Formats: sequence, structure tokens, C-alpha cells
Amino acid sequence: MGEAMIELGDDAGARDVLAEAVDLFTRRGERGQIPEVQARLARALVHLGDIAAARRHADAAAATAIASDLESRFISAVARAEVSEAEGDLAAAETLFREAIALLEPSGIGNALAETREHYARFLLRHGRVAEARVELERARAFWSDPLAQRHRERIDGLIKTTAPKTISI
Repeated sequence: MGEAMIELGDDAGARDVLAEAVDLFTRRGERGQIPEVQARLARALVHLGDIAAARRHADAAAATAIASDLESRFISAVARAEVSEAEGDLAAAETLFREAIALLEPSGIGNALAETREHYARFLLRHGRVAEARVELERARAFWSDPLAQRHRERIDGLIKTTAPKTISI
């Protein structure tokens, strides 16, 4: 639910839901779930501007991620990338986005790979790297070929339009 709330722009609601999930999973000792919800909580906190708390949760997610749990590893890399960007460390952010993509490429988890490519493309767009962003967006869009994925294609198409060269009419 927290991830959906982030995607809908309800970062404060996501923070509340995810903080509750971290607490619940910690009390229950559900070690496999904790890194994922901490990473998602870190992303919500970045969007809310609480970078120090986001860093604590992103680092905790990375430290507790189980080596064999691909999802907790890639989502913690994305969270640490977003925190690094917010801290102004663009080189670290790029390295972490690329790490997340490299983890997912051989996995066959296409939806996670497409979403991670989209996060990376948005990072590239924020920093004026339009041509590189377009490549990532086209790769992400290629995954969403199923007719039921129309909303994903439309969202990515909107981003791709921002990468088109500007023409001047005379």
C-alpha cells in the first residue's frame, strides 16, 4: 500500500503506512520484509524532504537486506540512489541506480526492471541527460507490451515526449 501511495503522490500517507509496517514487521521478527519497507519508507521521506531520516532508513535497509533476496537488494539500491541524489552526490546516485538495474537484468523480474529503469530515467531527466533518459524509457516501455499495461505505456510515453528535440515553427 505504501508503494502505491508514493506512486499516487501521497508521500505523507505512505510515510505513515510504511513506518507502521516497519514497526509491525520488526516486532514480529519478519526479517525478510523489513528491508523492503524501510527502503520504501526512505523513498517517501526523500519526497517529503526529510533526508536525514531517509538516509537512516535506506542504510538500515541495505544493512539488513538478505543477500539472496533480490527484491530487498534492488529496492534498497533505488532508495539509496534517491537519498544520494537528494544529498547532492550524483555520482553515488548514478552508481546505485545502475547497480539496481544490473541486479535485475538477469533475474527475469521484468516489471521491477522496467520500474527501476523509469526511476533512473527520471533521475537522468532531472539532470539534463535527455538522450540517456530516452534510452532507458524506451527499454522500460518495451516491457509494458501487454494491453493491460496501458497506463504504464501512457506514463512512459509522456516522459518520452519530454525527450523529443524541440522544433521551432516559422
